[in-house]
Amino acid sequence: MGFESILELMTGEGGDSSTHDHPLINTFDIVQETTFRRYFCPWWKIERFLGIGHEGSLKRQLMKLNLFIAMQIKDNKKIHELEQKGLEDKGLTSSVRKTSLFYVL
Repeated sequence: MGFESILELMTGEGGDSSTHDHPLINTFDIVQETTFRRYFCPWWKIERFLGIGHEGSLKRQLMKLNLFIAMQIKDNKKIHELEQKGLEDKGLTSSVRKTSLFYVL
């Protein structure tokens, strides 16, 4: 339920059962697992510094997530500009969002 809410806020798409196949699920899982592992691994700062292990994976996943969010912001600005010009087209706005999602992933 939490992931579906985040996805709906970020993309504007309603959360349904199809989110189980969403590509960002893996990213959120890795971020959550690595954050949890920090409580049990005293050497996580060394891994982060060297960019290895779970911390290296976390760094790559966060870069992917940051790129996705940046693309969402850019797309939302485009959609807002289209709405301001009175050229809103439901097919165009949804295709812009879907294209940026698959570009990032």
